[in-house]
Amino acid sequence: MSAARARGIGALEIAAGVGMCLRPPASMRAGKWDVLVARVLGVRTAAQGVALVARPTRDVLVGAATVDLLHAASMLGAARIWPRRRGVALASAGLAVAFGVAELVTRTGVEP
Repeated sequence: MSAARARGIGALEIAAGVGMCLRPPASMRAGKWDVLVARVLGVRTAAQGVALVARPTRDVLVGAATVDLLHAASMLGAARIWPRRRGVALASAGLAVAFGVAELVTRTGVEP
């Protein structure tokens, strides 16, 4: 694995985050509140991607994966607590799990 792969994950996170800000997925557009939450989550995702592109080290990958997996866990809790927001929470959790796993897999072989 390489820093280039970590940068690629970061670029995908930036794209996903910007996409969520500009046009949240249908599952995340149940109401004005959902759109706002989707955009805030998009900013978080894009910012994390910028960090990976700027500094694709093992420590940043592990930190990003930790944030993503904790975020996914919190979104699963949110889906249970707020059934009306389930679409936003589950979409965000799924995206966070995908990026978190990719970051953990990529961390091996990247310089500390």
